[in-house]
Amino acid sequence: MKMIKFLFITTLSVAMFSCTKDDNNPDAPKPTLTVTELGTGAIDQDLTVAPGAMLSFKWNALRTGGGSVLESFEIFQNGSNVTVPLPKTSNGETLPITNLPNKYESQYVDTIMFSAGSNLGITTYTFSLTDKDGSLVERVINVTVANPTTPLAMEKTGEIYHVGGSLKGSWDLVADLAKGASDPAADKDIRNKDIAGDPFTGSFNNTNNTMFVKSNSFDYMNATEESAMAAYAAGTPSATVTNPAVGDMYIAKIRGGNTYMVIKIATLDPADNTCNCGNRGKMTFTYKKN
Repeated sequence: MKMIKFLFITTLSVAMFSCTKDDNNPDAPKPTLTVTELGTGAIDQDLTVAPGAMLSFKWNALRTGGGSVLESFEIFQNGSNVTVPLPKTSNGETLPITNLPNKYESQYVDTIMFSAGSNLGITTYTFSLTDKDGSLVERVINVTVANPTTPLAMEKTGEIYHVGGSLKGSWDLVADLAKGASDPAADKDIRNKDIAGDPFTGSFNNTNNTMFVKSNSFDYMNATEESAMAAYAAGTPSATVTNPAVGDMYIAKIRGGNTYMVIKIATLDPADNTCNCGNRGKMTFTYKKN
């Protein structure tokens, strides 16, 4: 009788332990969560937008095989632009949802739209999903509100030869053309200033009002009109550039106006004899413009 009682208690204990383990589901897979900003198509990525831009976030919360049912969903906000309260979702839900309706227990797909705000700076949005096992999945998206920029999207290539040689020693940054001695001075933004008989150094000046500021730390790859203006304002403008080197960068303010370009020296060859003449030398450069 004692043996039967012992076996019953042992069996009951094992059963209780098994039920407890199943209820906790420690090895159950977590749900998945994907957040897409519909205006840009960015998936789980940070964004930079203009003041007042509308944000449209769509999320797909999914219960994975063997995982527990979905229980709660919330969006936390922190930073320069916080929207309180958040508007209702496209499904008509009010966030946060602490007890997801049964229709969402396996998958919750919804969208919310609101303004990014007008304050410059970063707002962090944390999309938070939990299931009934307490498993937590979050997606963090930082939205930077910044003034719009104007990329210097076009890249051109120019070249000048020794001004004392037989080839053209000047360049028109507006028309993207080489200019020679007989061309109008007003068109020559870059003109080699080496003297006939002297070695080619690539030094240049202008014959109009174009001015230059050296800025070797400039982000040439991501050049914008605004960043060029700022770099120019931070330097000392000069009409003359002496002894440029490969890789040097110059912000050019064109002909006294409000147009800015960024020049990067590509090659400098004092021995180039393309001209087949006594005054040798050639410099090539790239430049970014609107």
